[in-house]
Amino acid sequence: MNIPVYLISGFLGSGKTTVLLSMIEKCQRDGLKTGIILNELGTKNVEESYFKEQNVKTLLNGCICCTIQNDLNDTLWSFSTEDIDLLLIEGTGVANPIDIEAALTTPEFTQIYELNSMITVVDGSHFLEHQHFFASSKEIRKLLKQQISCANMVILNKEDLITNPSLTKINKKLSGMLDEGVPVFKTSFGNIQESELF
Repeated sequence: MNIPVYLISGFLGSGKTTVLLSMIEKCQRDGLKTGIILNELGTKNVEESYFKEQNVKTLLNGCICCTIQNDLNDTLWSFSTEDIDLLLIEGTGVANPIDIEAALTTPEFTQIYELNSMITVVDGSHFLEHQHFFASSKEIRKLLKQQISCANMVILNKEDLITNPSLTKINKKLSGMLDEGVPVFKTSFGNIQESELF
């Protein structure tokens, strides 16, 4: 049986790591052996203290989907020889999940892995700002759209910081980016039922 993969994307500060930690906790309670790939743009993983005693491989100094794609492939091969029940991948804030999906769905890896879910975490408190023509760059708007449009699940985080009029605008914009039937979970502090994540 192929190893199920869950891919988590979202901008820096959106709440990706909180969601990832919830998934890890559920796996531990269910007795599942989990492999974790973390990607950081810098030379050090500033969040490594959260993942003590976990089977983590960290890809540093670049984005998992472009400059260090070979590192991603090497890491996927490395995990394929280990005894794990599932694999969790957290990209950098600027990672395009479509590129990571492309790596996982090459013929060499489709024999080993199965991409179960692409989860995008959105910072609701900055979403409209990131979408605004004058407040953000073309690259940010494009990347946010890519992260959202390929998701089969969106977590709209920091709901507690969003006003009702803003929420109405956000819902409208999201519905224009998502395929029909893709669920959007509104959360505060990344607090979502773990069963929904799987």
